[in-house]
Amino acid sequence: MLPAELGFSAPLILSGLALLPVIWLLLRALPQAPKRLAFPGYFFLRQLSNTEETPSRTPWYILLLRLLILAAVIIALAGPFLNVPERLARSGPVLIVLDDGWAAADGWSLRQNTLAGIASEVDGTDRQIWLLRTSPVVSAQTASSLVGPITADQLARLSDTIEPVALTSDRVRVLSAAAPALAGLGDGLDIRWLSDGVFTGPDIDERQFLRRLDDYGTVTAYVPDELSLVLSSITYRSDSLQAVVQSPTAVEREQSGQVSILARDGRLIEQTEFLLPEGATETEIEIDLPLTLRNEIGQIRLAGVRSAAAVQLADASTRRAQVGLAGSTDGTSGTLLDSRFYLQQALSPYALFRTDTISNLAASDATVIILDDIGRLRDGDADALAEWVTDGGVLIRFSGPVLADASQDASVNVERSLLPVPLRGGGRAFGGALTWEEPQTLGGFGEGSPFADLVVAEDVEVRRQVLARPGADTSERSWAWLEDGTPLVTARADGKGLIVLFHVTAAPDWSDLPISGLFVDMLRRLTALSVTETERRDPERAVVPRRILNGFGRLQAAPDDARPVTVATAGDVASAAVPAGLYGDPETPLAVNVLNSDSRIQALEEVGAFDGIAVRAYAGIDVSRLAVWFLLLALVLFLMDTLVMLQLNGKLVPRRSPRAVTVLLVATACVLSLAVTDASAQIRPPIDPKAADAALYTRFAYVVTGDREADEISRAGLYGLSQRLRERTALEPADPEGVSPERDELSVYPLIYWPILPGASVPSETALARLEAYMARGGLIIFDTRDGDRVFGNQQTEEGAALRRILEQLNIPPLEPVPSGHVLRRSFYLMDDFPGRNSEGPVWVEARSVTGNVNDGVTPVIISGRDWASAWAIDDGGRPLRAMGGASLAAREAAYRTGINIAMVALTGNYKVDQLQAEALLDQLGEEQR
Repeated sequence: MLPAELGFSAPLILSGLALLPVIWLLLRALPQAPKRLAFPGYFFLRQLSNTEETPSRTPWYILLLRLLILAAVIIALAGPFLNVPERLARSGPVLIVLDDGWAAADGWSLRQNTLAGIASEVDGTDRQIWLLRTSPVVSAQTASSLVGPITADQLARLSDTIEPVALTSDRVRVLSAAAPALAGLGDGLDIRWLSDGVFTGPDIDERQFLRRLDDYGTVTAYVPDELSLVLSSITYRSDSLQAVVQSPTAVEREQSGQVSILARDGRLIEQTEFLLPEGATETEIEIDLPLTLRNEIGQIRLAGVRSAAAVQLADASTRRAQVGLAGSTDGTSGTLLDSRFYLQQALSPYALFRTDTISNLAASDATVIILDDIGRLRDGDADALAEWVTDGGVLIRFSGPVLADASQDASVNVERSLLPVPLRGGGRAFGGALTWEEPQTLGGFGEGSPFADLVVAEDVEVRRQVLARPGADTSERSWAWLEDGTPLVTARADGKGLIVLFHVTAAPDWSDLPISGLFVDMLRRLTALSVTETERRDPERAVVPRRILNGFGRLQAAPDDARPVTVATAGDVASAAVPAGLYGDPETPLAVNVLNSDSRIQALEEVGAFDGIAVRAYAGIDVSRLAVWFLLLALVLFLMDTLVMLQLNGKLVPRRSPRAVTVLLVATACVLSLAVTDASAQIRPPIDPKAADAALYTRFAYVVTGDREADEISRAGLYGLSQRLRERTALEPADPEGVSPERDELSVYPLIYWPILPGASVPSETALARLEAYMARGGLIIFDTRDGDRVFGNQQTEEGAALRRILEQLNIPPLEPVPSGHVLRRSFYLMDDFPGRNSEGPVWVEARSVTGNVNDGVTPVIISGRDWASAWAIDDGGRPLRAMGGASLAAREAAYRTGINIAMVALTGNYKVDQLQAEALLDQLGEEQR
């Protein structure tokens, strides 16, 4: 009886095995037995020795080989496979309800195996198969998700090609659309619900779905054993990012994972670990990154989870502005009397500041420029600012006495002065001793302005303002106004940019606005416009899909027939009409994600969605198709049969002991076949292309610190050293490579340069283990604190403290300053000292008490503060990048000689050690000969 997990796609072909006994008889009859005749001379013939004999019938082992060949071919044609799911004894049409949304992506292979198992179960019967996918469909493409009737072969092929989509399953709506077609199939359907186990809508919908599904027949639900985590939202806080990881159910035990932050070009920026406590359903992760790196974020994803819900795409709205501050100061900067204090306090969590002249700011990378109470602009500054605004900058101006005085000149051109509206001079005061008006409160915000959804702060009072001249333009350009209708904030677009004017000062002398939370919200929204498209404010603007997120969480090119959508239609969450992905300009895209902060993921089991129906687990093992292995067995047996026949005919090797030789050939063929099978089963892990390249070409490496300037100097320094080695030695190193001790293979690099930065953190346990293994296998690491000229006496710099923290976690040998007879002093050049950009402080190497016993005499570590990379660094044209001070040519030459000696120690240390000990070795040999 066949085991339950074994099945055949064409079981009728197995009936051919019944012919094997007939074939056995036919083979035994060939060749035919000779006819016996009496011959008188037979007596004399028997005395002759006959060295060549022909058997009367086919040998038994040949018969067995050929029968096995036929049996293997027959079984292969029958299509055998293993791990067939348990068959359900049912009849009638089969309806497969497939949850193919994002929640099914992480365990998609289980669903494919189950589909293949259902296909094998139905194969050979006349039962119809229908497939209903529960992901939403666009009505313009197809009216229903129901497909059928299809054959078992079509379902088997479909199981290999079907993929999940980056949408949430909409079971109730999909079932309603397919109801007319399902009604025609009767009420005796064999329904297989391949569930993803989760839902994001009301639980009443899920109960309604099961009740309506049960009306069509008998339901069997396949439920995953484990539900995947999701990354539901990313929130940009004042000084960090906050990611929220959710689990559909409370975790039974503490669960950990990693979140990867990727740049827009795909490179990894940061990895952060998280911990989901026992019994929890969600956890928050704080991601602390510098502003420049936060502006480069393209996507954030859960490591190890293949699902669109494990990815959050970032768009231009998540970037932070670079703000330029221009204006006069009265020496009170940084105090409560200075308007810049309030501007920086309001924007510091969301922006990076730079203070400079107007012309320099306009020529810089600033995305926002703030003019604090500046009246008349010089011609050069006005021209530079006008061009900068036209190219997309956001100019924010604040009023004050200077601007109020300049506004009294009615001949001032508004466009030339870079103001949104004409102003009245002198200003307007409320609540003073000589005034009869009371201070005004806020009246409201313009509907088309970025402030439209802000709440009017009732406690903000305005005591003085610069008035705008009445007119139609003034009303249209008002984004905020006071209770009496006079403008508080006006704005106008200029080219791709924007000009905004606050009619009060940025300090609390004219109003309470600068000391309110509303001031922070207003400035934040204005600066956000500088790093996004200004046209983004138009909800009717059309955006074209650029890259679409598939169900597995991978970005791919948008299809050719993808239709543009409006900003208002896109929204925050993906839909059938607006798939998840990136839209619009590649530099400032609009991101549409699968989930947002309002999404709540729950398990179907918790709301009783499977009550009253049969529940089964997905097949955890792939369905293994065995036909190819039986064909391979038949081929091996055929080769064995050929070898045996050649040997029997004396055409392979001379015949001495035919039976022994035949047995040897059969055994050899079996061993070879097993060896081939074992070799094919061993899958080698993929080789990192970066490590493979470094193994083919000698390259020096430097540790990537994340500091752009330090990393560039390290690269340029090793590049300069490599050029000098090419010129002066037989070594021809390739260009240096930046490495990460935690992720990269280090053993292929003979030398690694590590610049220590102030406050450098201790590497992870994985990185420390890799570094220790690298040094133990002969690698050389140069730790350079670059602080030799800043160390006085026993004083410790920040770099030195950081190095001490790292070395305390590393298993390194005892160290000592380079002794007088050390190989480093004479590996290529004879040197008394090892200068870099400075010559201060000792150079530490492995102590002589252990050198020679480990790594063939090569010290695994060199420590100094002499800033060697800066002395070696050159650009592509061969020009030095860092000055050396007095006697620079001689000092740089000495630094290059130091680097060459270090490189020679790293590459040929044991050979050089033997050279230094040659005299002692010769003396010892002479003593032994005497």
